[in-house]
Amino acid sequence: MEAGDLQFWLRIAQIAAIPIGACIGAIVAIIGVRKTLAGNLERTQKTQAINFVLARHQDGQYTKSVDVVISAKERGLAIAGYADQKMRTDEISSSIRYILNSHEYMAVAVNNGIFHEQMLYESSRTSTVRIFKYLYPYIHVNREQTNKTAFVEFEKLARRW
Repeated sequence: MEAGDLQFWLRIAQIAAIPIGACIGAIVAIIGVRKTLAGNLERTQKTQAINFVLARHQDGQYTKSVDVVISAKERGLAIAGYADQKMRTDEISSSIRYILNSHEYMAVAVNNGIFHEQMLYESSRTSTVRIFKYLYPYIHVNREQTNKTAFVEFEKLARRW
């Protein structure tokens, strides 16, 4: 190899090193940005989850609805019967729907990555599963009579937990 050839190849190596260095720098920057965004997403999910839990605890209608349903359970009333269209205006039926809708909204948010699932699992698992088990007869009849997909997200979440 002659001196001219060596100079030529050294120059090619210098020129090639610039784009390679830039690419490596860009890759490192992208990795850093992804880690930052992932951390921000998790913080946002946790914030949304805790805000939901706190808002539900302060929701007077939710609290009243839970009291109405607990009272119905203690009296031995058949929850499934309240899914009947004739009972839609009954206080117990309205309370059941209010509770189910609240849990369906939570489940949709969890199942779509809006709420941090582990945080809600730790704070609401017991009550969520208990409510699902108790209100499932209502859900089942509601699906048979009016809406085959009623509360499916809530069911997925409750069964997963």
